[in-house]
Amino acid sequence: MKITLSLFEAHLKCPTKCWLRSNGEPTAGNAYAEWVHTQSESYRADAVRQLAAEVPMEVYAVGPAAENLKTAKWRLAVDMDILAQVSTPAVSGSVPLPERKPDGTPPEAIGTDGPSALQSRLHAVERIRSKGRGKAAQFIPIRFIFTNKLGKDDKLLLAFDAFVIAEMLGREIRLGKIIHGDDHAMLKVKTSALTSEVRKRIEKIAALLSNPARPDLVLNRHCAECEFQARCRQKAIEFARLRDVIEGSSTEKGIREYLILLSICQTCKYMGADFLDFLRSGERDIHAFAESRRTWTRPSRSSQPIGLPTITTSSPVVPQATVRGR
Repeated sequence: MKITLSLFEAHLKCPTKCWLRSNGEPTAGNAYAEWVHTQSESYRADAVRQLAAEVPMEVYAVGPAAENLKTAKWRLAVDMDILAQVSTPAVSGSVPLPERKPDGTPPEAIGTDGPSALQSRLHAVERIRSKGRGKAAQFIPIRFIFTNKLGKDDKLLLAFDAFVIAEMLGREIRLGKIIHGDDHAMLKVKTSALTSEVRKRIEKIAALLSNPARPDLVLNRHCAECEFQARCRQKAIEFARLRDVIEGSSTEKGIREYLILLSICQTCKYMGADFLDFLRSGERDIHAFAESRRTWTRPSRSSQPIGLPTITTSSPVVPQATVRGR
């Protein structure tokens, strides 16, 4: 399992967004998200030019190999990809990522997930030579944010960069910098104070991605600027329609159908199958549907109207799901 900066950033906004990105879910586009991306790239390129102008060319590097970080001679590097092998928590998320040993040796893998990797792309990193003989050089990650006002997520992204560098080098990265806003103001961030929160976030992401079931749909303030907005909105509409149908069924038969649907929903979640996809498929055996869900082609909305399947009190759906799924 590889946890990238893109997944970490998505999880800060919404676990569902992180899960969708990790599974390669297609996006419908979002005008605001595209504008933010364009602004970020433009600001980053301009900030890199200004920063590079302050150092001699012989100590400036573009995209240097991260493997040579310990023996590097440059003072400023930009666009550096770094990859660190770490150990992930167990699927339950209750086991913390282990600390490295004092000598920098990677810890033994714990939990059922085994070794994993963290990957980030550093906007820039500053290298400060050690003042004493035998002491290691200091590395300071730098991020460029185009907004004048910074939020906690911006600092956590910088802390993630520092965390990956620390895992790769086997020593703590205590400080980072954010250059932001119209005036290119610089903020120093004590990344070591955010290490614990970054570690907890990584645990949650590892647990999320190790679960084949989709996370519950959650709508929040980030939806308006998310590339998955159209997809989640459609899901929410489908749930609302289903809820309206169920709430309107107050007869004894309607209540029985509601309980059957509730049982089906819980069984689908237990077996890692999508509840709405199962209803639309026309399949009556949840176990068979769960086995074939990876190869099942979703029918178009025009050919498969949304509604309740024909369910009677003697329907075999519930006993099949209960006996074979649990």
